[in-house]
Amino acid sequence: MAIIAIYLAKLLDPITAVLAIIGGLISRAGWHVLVVGLVVAAMIEGLLYTLQPSRVFNANGLFFLIGIASAATWAGLAYYIRNRISAAKAAKQD
Repeated sequence: MAIIAIYLAKLLDPITAVLAIIGGLISRAGWHVLVVGLVVAAMIEGLLYTLQPSRVFNANGLFFLIGIASAATWAGLAYYIRNRISAAKAAKQD
C-alpha cells in the first residue's frame, strides 16, 4: 500500500507532470517516452536533493524507479494524445 501512495504522490507532483508532459509532446518515437521518464525523474531527484539538505540522492532505490514510472506515465499520456490528434487531423484531410 505504501508503494501505491508513493506512486500517487510522485504522479501528482506538478513539476514532474509539467516536465513529463512537455517531454511527451516533443517525443517523436515511443521509446523517447522512457527516456523522458528517466530524465525527468533524475531532474526531480536532483532538485529535491538540492532543496532538502537532509535528503540523500536516491538514484538506486525504489523511489527513483517509482519516479521514472510516474514521469513516464505523464509522458506516455501526452505522446498518446498528440498522436491521436494528429491521426484524426490526417483522417479529416483525406
